Amino acid sequence: MTLAPVDDTQVLQTPDDPAAWAVLADALLQRGDPRGDLYALDAALRRSPWGPTGRDLRARRRALIDQHGLVPDVPELVLDARWAHGWWAGLTLTWREPLRAMGEVLARVFGHPSARYVRRLTLNLGGHVRDLAPIVAALEARDWPLLEVLVIRSPPPHPRPSPISTDRMPRLATLALPSGDLGAEALQAAWTAGLTAARAAWRAGRLEDAHTGFEGLLHLVDAHGDERRALLAAESLGALANDLGRMDQAAELRDRVLRGRPGSADALLALGQTRRAQGRTHAALEHFEDAVAAAPERPELRVELATVQLTLGDRQALPTVRTALDDEVGRGEERSRTHAVLGIVLQTTGDFPGAVQAYERALALETYALAALPIRLDLGQAHWLAGNVEVAREAYTAVAREARELGVTRFLAAALSDLGHLHLNGGRNREAREALEEARPLLEAIGDRRKLGNVLVNLGAAALGERDLDAAGVCYEAASAELLAVGDRRWSAIALAGLGNVRMARGDRRGATAAWREALAEQEALGDRWCAASTRTCLADLDLAEGRLAAARAGFQRAQQDAVVAGNTRWAAWVRAELARVEHLAGRPAYGVAVRELRSVGDDGMLGRVMVFQGTVDPSVLEEAEARLTAAGDVEGLHQLGLVRAWHDGMCEGDGTFADWLLALPRP
Repeated sequence: MTLAPVDDTQVLQTPDDPAAWAVLADALLQRGDPRGDLYALDAALRRSPWGPTGRDLRARRRALIDQHGLVPDVPELVLDARWAHGWWAGLTLTWREPLRAMGEVLARVFGHPSARYVRRLTLNLGGHVRDLAPIVAALEARDWPLLEVLVIRSPPPHPRPSPISTDRMPRLATLALPSGDLGAEALQAAWTAGLTAARAAWRAGRLEDAHTGFEGLLHLVDAHGDERRALLAAESLGALANDLGRMDQAAELRDRVLRGRPGSADALLALGQTRRAQGRTHAALEHFEDAVAAAPERPELRVELATVQLTLGDRQALPTVRTALDDEVGRGEERSRTHAVLGIVLQTTGDFPGAVQAYERALALETYALAALPIRLDLGQAHWLAGNVEVAREAYTAVAREARELGVTRFLAAALSDLGHLHLNGGRNREAREALEEARPLLEAIGDRRKLGNVLVNLGAAALGERDLDAAGVCYEAASAELLAVGDRRWSAIALAGLGNVRMARGDRRGATAAWREALAEQEALGDRWCAASTRTCLADLDLAEGRLAAARAGFQRAQQDAVVAGNTRWAAWVRAELARVEHLAGRPAYGVAVRELRSVGDDGMLGRVMVFQGTVDPSVLEEAEARLTAAGDVEGLHQLGLVRAWHDGMCEGDGTFADWLLALPRP
C-alpha cells in the first residue's frame, strides 16, 4: 500500500497538536487512504473503549489493518507497534534469529508508510548480531522527521560500532547505542552527554524519554564495569520507573542501589516507598524502620514510617508526624512534605477539616508550581471527604486545566482520575466514565500501569453502576492484569473484589463469594485492613440478602473492627448503619449512632444514605436525606430514597436486594 500524497506540513511542525492530525486524517479520507478510516476508528475507541461497541470497533480496526497491510509481514522479527492518530508512534523490533538479509528485512519495516511518523524506535538485537553497519545503513536510508528517541540494545559481546548520522533525524533528543570498551575519555564524554539529555527530558516532564536515557547510561557503564556511575544511573532509573508505575523494575533497581550502599537512609527510604506502592506494607515498614535507625535526626523519615504504621492500624502515626513537624519548626526547616503527610494522616483518621488546613499549609510552603499540583489534588480530596463536593470538583477541574496548559500529562491524568472518582461516588456514572476514559489513554501513553490499573478499577465500578456488566467485567479483569504486572497486590485485590460485584449483579452468588473471599485473603496477607473492611461488608451484605442474619451480623462486626483499626471512621460508621439494618429485620432499628458519627465527619452522601435507612422508621428525616443526597449528587442514593417513600405508601415492588430488604422489614 502506498502513502496518499497529502500535505503533512502542519503535523511535522506541531506533532503534539491534535488538530493537525485531524486535518491530515480528513485529507486522507478524501483521497481514499485507509489511515483516515483508522484515525476515525481510534477516535471512536477512545470515546467507547468497552462493551459491545468497543468490541465491534476493535474488530473493525483489526480487519482494516489486515485488509490494507498497515503492518508489514516480517516473521524474522517481533514487531511491537504503538499506534497514534492512525500511524506508528512507537516501534520496537526484537530479533528472533540471525537474519540472512538484515538490510532487506529492515528496509521493509523502515520504509513502510506506517513508519512515517515514528517518534520512538527501539531495536533489541540478538547476541548473534556482530556488526551495526547494516542497521545504520537501513536507518540512514530514509527521513525520520519526528523521531525523538532511538535505542539500540544488544547483550555482550557488543556488535562492532558504526558511526550513525542524525542529519535525517531533526528532532532526535535521545540516542542510546551498544558499545564495547570506549576508553576513559570517550566514556566520560558519552556519560556527560547522556546524563545531560536524560536530566533535561526529566525536567521537561518527558518521563519516558528520561527513562530511556538513564537505561542507556546504565547499560553503558555496566558494560565498562563502572559501579559508581552504575549506582547513580540505577538511582535515577529507579525513581523514574517508580513514577511510571513499573514497580517491579523500580524495586529491582532500588534494591541494587541499597546493596551498593548498605545502610543508606536514602536508599532504604526509596525502596520502602516502592514496596509501599506495591502493596507490600510489611516490607515497607521494615525499610522505613531501618531508615529511621540509620538517620534518626531526619524527621522526614519518621513521617514516611508513620504513614505505613497507620495503614497497619498503629494509631501513633498522628503524634509521630506532629513531633516531626515540631522538630522541623524548631530547627527552622518546616517542610511542605511534612504538612502534606500530616494531611494524609488526618484525612485517614477522619479529621477532614484538619486535613484541609494541613494541605493548605503545605501549599503555602511549596514554591515549585509543578510540585504544588499533587498537593492541590490531595486538598480537593480532603474537601470532598469533608462534604464540600463542589469545592473538590472545582479543585480537580482547575488542576486538570493547568496541567493541560503546562503539558504535564501525569498530573492531567491524575486530576481526571480524581474527577472521575468523584463523579463515581456521587452516582454520576456517565460523567465518571467520560473523565476516566480521557485519563486512560494518557496513562497508557506515559506507561504508568499502576495508575492505569486504578483507573480501570473505577471504570469497572462506573460501568457496573450503569448495568453495563460486560464492560465492567472487562475493566476489572484488565485492571487486575495491569496491577499484577507491576506488582501492586493491594489494588489487584480491589479489582478482584470489583469482579465479585459484577458476578453478584449477574446473579452468580457463588462466583461473587469466591472472588470476594480470594480478595479478602490477599488483603489479610497484606495487612490491608482498610480495604478488608469493604470486602467483608460485601460478604456480609450477601449473608443479609440470603437471610443469614447471624452470619451477616458477625461479618459486619468484623468489618467494623477492621475499619476502626485502620482509622477509617467513615466506613466504620457506614458498617454501623449496615448492622442497624440487620437489627431492624429483628425488630430493633437503631440508626441514630451511625447518623451522629457521620454528621461529625461531614460526608453528605454517606449520611444521606444512612438517613434513607433511618427513614424507614422515621419518615420525617427523608426530606433532609434528599437535600444531602442532592448536594452530593448521589443518584443511586436518591433512587433508594424513592423506594423507601414507595414502601411507606405500600407501592414498593421487588427491585434488587435493597427493595427485597425493604419488603422484609416489619412495618413501623
